[in-house]
Amino acid sequence: MDAETQRYVDSELRAAKAETNLGFARVEAKIDALPRAPSLWQIASVVAGGIGIAVAIAAFASDRFDGGLSAIAVVDGVVERISAEQERRDAEQDQRLERLLRAVEARPSDPISSGDGASE
Repeated sequence: MDAETQRYVDSELRAAKAETNLGFARVEAKIDALPRAPSLWQIASVVAGGIGIAVAIAAFASDRFDGGLSAIAVVDGVVERISAEQERRDAEQDQRLERLLRAVEARPSDPISSGDGASE
């Protein structure tokens, strides 16, 4: 590269570097101009948003809780109905067993039909 081209490239690099430095200086100035501490409005809006979210969660949880209680009531009703039906069936079966036991006890002992041939 000849000397003239070298001087041209160097001057263009210095100009580009100066423009870049100026751009960074502007960005830094804008960042420095930003407020450091949150304003009262920012704090109030964050607090209001947090309260709104908490209320929404509580409302949703309350709805789910009530729905769960309703489901439990329905399930309890079904369980009670099934339990009552089972108790009725158990009572009928107990009566049948009692009749069978009385019938077996009322039969006379027959040593021939017992299959072992021994007499009592």
